Amino acid sequence: MDEVQKGKRVTSAAPSEKRRSIILGECSEDLQFDVYAQCLTPGVSVEIHDIRHVTPRIVDAFTERAIVDLALSGRPGTSIGRFPEVAGHDSRPFGDMIFIPPRLRLQSLWKGGPQRSICVVFGENDDRLMQEWTTSQLNAMLDLNAGVLRETMIRLADELVGPNFQSALMIEALCTQIAILLRRHLDNPQSEAHSDGARLGAAQIRSIEDMLDCAGPTPSLAQMAEHCGMSPRHFGRLFRLACGLSVTEFAIKRRVEKAKALLGETAMPIKQVAWECGFQTAGAFSSAFRRATGLQPSAYRNARRM
Repeated sequence: MDEVQKGKRVTSAAPSEKRRSIILGECSEDLQFDVYAQCLTPGVSVEIHDIRHVTPRIVDAFTERAIVDLALSGRPGTSIGRFPEVAGHDSRPFGDMIFIPPRLRLQSLWKGGPQRSICVVFGENDDRLMQEWTTSQLNAMLDLNAGVLRETMIRLADELVGPNFQSALMIEALCTQIAILLRRHLDNPQSEAHSDGARLGAAQIRSIEDMLDCAGPTPSLAQMAEHCGMSPRHFGRLFRLACGLSVTEFAIKRRVEKAKALLGETAMPIKQVAWECGFQTAGAFSSAFRRATGLQPSAYRNARRM
């Protein structure tokens, strides 16, 4: 689908369609990717892409434009990064959401494996995210644990994948909100993610993702809370703050994404796909999949084969 309005363009496509990435450029021997959706405007560009790091990669990046990146699928393994031009800044693990400031070199090591990300690239003359950053702010950039910011990034992804009336304007408005939320989060050490001194770290979120990725019934809220050493109520509140979704919403979204991959890339029977994705019956799986995608699992598989 294309929407053209005042020089703005919103596009979405099947993952198999090859397109140049506004961030990654062209595919290379050690980095393969498919651009899933894009929105290009004079002030900001947004892209969802599926990356396949063939092997671990060392990247030395410098950009004139500020970039916010959210790994919708989670990051494969533990990737790390540092700002080498800042004295005393040591390598730190990346969270699922990171900010790369303009005009500051970032060295990073990315583990091999697949990853789906949404990236927001602000214009070169956008001064909202340009300043002299402190070391604590730079540390926070590599693991943006801010629930409202994450939720807004997910809303942006939904708008990009399913363009609707005035999508380009909506995307631009969401990107403005993201810039403001990001600046507030970095400027205020008592931001929402740290207001009570408690938060879910990237490692805890990844461990929950690992629990959800296992075949069989979805773990209960109590089981996930116990895994993190918290009460279910406290865990549920911190999880929504960190991820922008309730535990149930997050679990369904992640397992539907896993089902999409299995349906599109394997010949696994739908009943087995249901079990691998945590649904006890094929009927429950079909209902959840249809609510999330608008298609029955069999119809989705057939569409991917066309």
